[in-house]
Amino acid sequence: DVLTSYQLAHLLRDTGDFYSSIFAAADVINATGLLTLDVPPYLGRMRYPAYYIGLVEEQANAYGFDPLLMLSLMRQESFFNPTATSVADALGLTQVIPSTARYIAGELNYPNFEERDLYRPHVGVAFGSFYLDEQLRFFGGNKAAALAAYNAGPGFTLDWVNLSGGDIDSLVATITFAETKLYIERIYSHYTVYRELYGTP
Repeated sequence: DVLTSYQLAHLLRDTGDFYSSIFAAADVINATGLLTLDVPPYLGRMRYPAYYIGLVEEQANAYGFDPLLMLSLMRQESFFNPTATSVADALGLTQVIPSTARYIAGELNYPNFEERDLYRPHVGVAFGSFYLDEQLRFFGGNKAAALAAYNAGPGFTLDWVNLSGGDIDSLVATITFAETKLYIERIYSHYTVYRELYGTP
Protein backbone atom coordinates (compact mmCIF):
# COMPACT_ATOMS: atom_id res chain seq x y z
CA ASP A 1 0.00 0.00 0.00
CA VAL A 2 1.95 2.99 -1.30
CA LEU A 3 -0.15 5.63 0.44
CA THR A 4 0.07 3.88 3.80
CA SER A 5 3.84 3.44 3.43
CA TYR A 6 4.17 7.14 2.57
CA GLN A 7 2.14 8.16 5.62
CA LEU A 8 4.06 5.69 7.76
CA ALA A 9 7.40 7.11 6.61
CA HIS A 10 6.31 10.55 7.81
CA LEU A 11 4.91 9.25 11.09
CA LEU A 12 8.05 7.27 11.88
CA ARG A 13 10.27 10.24 10.99
CA ASP A 14 8.23 12.57 13.21
CA THR A 15 8.44 10.15 16.15
CA GLY A 16 12.21 9.80 15.75
CA ASP A 17 12.28 6.26 14.36
CA PHE A 18 14.56 7.28 11.49
CA TYR A 19 15.66 3.72 10.77
CA SER A 20 12.12 2.51 10.02
CA SER A 21 11.18 5.72 8.22
CA ILE A 22 13.97 5.16 5.70
CA PHE A 23 12.67 1.68 4.88
CA ALA A 24 9.08 2.89 4.59
CA ALA A 25 10.23 5.56 2.13
CA ALA A 26 12.16 2.89 0.23
CA ASP A 27 8.97 0.83 -0.03
CA VAL A 28 7.20 3.80 -1.62
CA ILE A 29 10.00 4.33 -4.15
CA ASN A 30 10.30 0.63 -4.96
CA ALA A 31 6.55 0.47 -5.59
CA THR A 32 6.88 3.14 -8.28
CA GLY A 33 9.43 1.08 -10.18
CA LEU A 34 11.66 4.14 -10.37
CA LEU A 35 15.17 4.79 -9.08
CA THR A 36 15.68 7.06 -6.08
CA LEU A 37 17.01 9.89 -8.25
CA ASP A 38 14.02 9.64 -10.60
CA VAL A 39 11.35 10.34 -7.96
CA PRO A 40 10.63 13.81 -6.54
CA PRO A 41 13.64 14.98 -4.48
CA TYR A 42 11.53 15.28 -1.34
CA LEU A 43 10.84 11.55 -1.41
CA GLY A 44 14.43 10.75 -2.34
CA ARG A 45 15.62 12.71 0.68
CA MET A 46 13.36 10.68 2.93
CA ARG A 47 15.20 7.57 1.76
CA TYR A 48 18.57 9.34 2.00
CA PRO A 49 17.99 11.76 4.86
CA ALA A 50 20.28 14.30 6.48
CA TYR A 51 19.42 13.59 10.09
CA TYR A 52 21.80 15.08 12.66
CA ILE A 53 23.10 17.38 9.94
CA GLY A 54 23.93 20.12 12.47
CA LEU A 55 26.25 17.79 14.36
CA VAL A 56 27.70 16.42 11.14
CA GLU A 57 28.41 19.83 9.61
CA GLU A 58 30.02 21.06 12.81
CA GLN A 59 32.48 18.17 12.77
CA ALA A 60 32.99 18.15 8.99
CA ASN A 61 33.75 21.87 8.97
CA ALA A 62 36.21 21.47 11.85
CA TYR A 63 38.09 18.67 10.10
CA GLY A 64 37.60 19.80 6.52
CA PHE A 65 35.86 16.79 4.97
CA ASP A 66 32.59 16.60 3.06
CA PRO A 67 29.60 16.26 5.43
CA LEU A 68 27.82 14.21 2.77
CA LEU A 69 30.51 11.55 3.12
CA MET A 70 29.77 11.28 6.83
CA LEU A 71 26.02 11.09 6.16
CA SER A 72 26.73 8.27 3.69
CA LEU A 73 28.79 6.47 6.31
CA MET A 74 26.11 6.92 8.99
CA ARG A 75 23.40 5.63 6.68
CA GLN A 76 25.44 2.50 6.03
CA GLU A 77 26.55 1.99 9.61
CA SER A 78 23.34 2.59 11.55
CA PHE A 79 20.58 3.97 9.31
CA PHE A 80 20.65 6.93 11.72
CA ASN A 81 19.68 4.80 14.71
CA PRO A 82 21.63 6.27 17.66
CA THR A 83 21.17 3.10 19.74
CA ALA A 84 22.34 0.69 17.03
CA THR A 85 24.56 -2.14 18.27
CA SER A 86 26.31 -4.59 15.95
CA VAL A 87 27.30 -8.20 16.55
CA ALA A 88 30.88 -6.92 16.82
CA ASP A 89 29.75 -4.61 19.67
CA ALA A 90 30.08 -1.45 17.57
CA LEU A 91 27.81 1.21 19.02
CA GLY A 92 25.85 4.27 18.01
CA LEU A 93 25.34 6.33 14.88
CA THR A 94 28.85 5.79 13.55
CA GLN A 95 29.33 2.26 14.95
CA VAL A 96 32.57 2.75 16.84
CA ILE A 97 33.85 -0.27 18.77
CA PRO A 98 34.62 0.29 22.47
CA SER A 99 38.39 -0.20 22.19
CA THR A 100 38.64 2.38 19.42
CA ALA A 101 36.28 4.67 21.32
CA ARG A 102 38.54 4.60 24.38
CA TYR A 103 41.48 5.63 22.19
CA ILE A 104 39.44 8.43 20.63
CA ALA A 105 38.22 9.60 24.04
CA GLY A 106 41.85 10.00 25.09
CA GLU A 107 42.73 11.90 21.92
CA LEU A 108 39.74 14.22 22.35
CA ASN A 109 40.26 14.61 26.10
CA TYR A 110 36.72 13.36 26.64
CA PRO A 111 36.30 13.03 30.42
CA ASN A 112 34.97 9.93 32.18
CA PHE A 113 34.13 8.10 28.97
CA GLU A 114 31.74 5.16 29.22
CA GLU A 115 30.75 2.87 26.34
CA ARG A 116 27.10 3.90 26.59
CA ASP A 117 28.15 7.46 25.75
CA LEU A 118 28.42 6.30 22.13
CA TYR A 119 24.61 6.09 22.07
CA ARG A 120 24.47 9.86 22.52
CA PRO A 121 24.27 11.39 19.02
CA HIS A 122 26.76 14.18 19.63
CA VAL A 123 29.31 11.69 20.96
CA GLY A 124 28.75 9.16 18.18
CA VAL A 125 29.13 11.80 15.49
CA ALA A 126 32.17 13.40 17.15
CA PHE A 127 33.99 10.09 17.65
CA GLY A 128 33.15 8.79 14.17
CA SER A 129 34.24 12.08 12.61
CA PHE A 130 37.55 12.03 14.46
CA TYR A 131 38.26 8.50 13.30
CA LEU A 132 37.21 9.13 9.70
CA ASP A 133 39.36 12.26 9.57
CA GLU A 134 42.31 10.37 11.04
CA GLN A 135 42.04 7.77 8.26
CA LEU A 136 41.62 10.41 5.56
CA ARG A 137 44.77 12.18 6.75
CA PHE A 138 46.73 8.95 7.09
CA PHE A 139 45.82 7.86 3.56
CA GLY A 140 46.37 11.25 1.96
CA GLY A 141 42.71 12.07 1.40
CA ASN A 142 41.97 8.77 -0.39
CA LYS A 143 38.30 8.28 0.53
CA ALA A 144 38.18 4.61 -0.47
CA ALA A 145 41.23 3.81 1.64
CA ALA A 146 39.86 5.81 4.57
CA LEU A 147 36.58 3.91 4.41
CA ALA A 148 38.41 0.59 4.19
CA ALA A 149 40.41 1.56 7.27
CA TYR A 150 37.25 2.63 9.09
CA ASN A 151 35.79 -0.81 8.46
CA ALA A 152 38.78 -3.16 8.58
CA GLY A 153 41.48 -1.14 10.32
CA PRO A 154 44.44 0.83 8.98
CA GLY A 155 46.89 -2.09 9.16
CA PHE A 156 45.13 -4.25 6.57
CA THR A 157 44.29 -1.17 4.51
CA LEU A 158 47.91 -0.04 4.32
CA ASP A 159 48.82 -3.42 2.82
CA TRP A 160 46.00 -3.12 0.26
CA VAL A 161 47.01 0.42 -0.66
CA ASN A 162 50.63 -0.59 -1.12
CA LEU A 163 49.64 -3.52 -3.33
CA SER A 164 47.20 -1.49 -5.43
CA GLY A 165 49.07 1.77 -5.71
CA GLY A 166 46.09 3.60 -4.21
CA ASP A 167 43.90 3.73 -7.31
CA ILE A 168 40.30 3.31 -6.17
CA ASP A 169 39.32 0.52 -8.56
CA SER A 170 42.59 -1.33 -8.00
CA LEU A 171 42.27 -0.88 -4.25
CA VAL A 172 38.78 -2.35 -4.12
CA ALA A 173 39.94 -5.27 -6.29
CA THR A 174 42.89 -5.87 -3.93
CA ILE A 175 40.84 -5.96 -0.72
CA THR A 176 40.65 -9.50 0.61
CA PHE A 177 37.64 -9.00 2.91
CA ALA A 178 34.31 -9.32 1.07
CA GLU A 179 32.60 -7.29 3.81
CA THR A 180 35.01 -4.38 3.34
CA LYS A 181 34.63 -4.42 -0.44
CA LEU A 182 30.86 -4.29 -0.10
CA TYR A 183 31.15 -1.59 2.57
CA ILE A 184 33.10 0.72 0.26
CA GLU A 185 30.85 0.02 -2.72
CA ARG A 186 27.70 0.77 -0.73
CA ILE A 187 29.01 3.96 0.83
CA TYR A 188 30.21 5.23 -2.54
CA SER A 189 26.74 4.45 -3.91
CA HIS A 190 25.14 6.36 -1.02
CA TYR A 191 27.60 9.21 -1.53
CA THR A 192 26.65 9.52 -5.20
CA VAL A 193 22.97 9.75 -4.30
CA TYR A 194 23.60 12.25 -1.49
CA ARG A 195 25.60 14.49 -3.79
CA GLU A 196 22.80 14.45 -6.36
CA LEU A 197 20.07 15.11 -3.79
CA TYR A 198 21.84 17.73 -1.68
CA GLY A 199 24.36 19.22 -4.09
CA THR A 200 28.12 18.88 -4.40
CA PRO A 201 30.01 21.09 -1.92
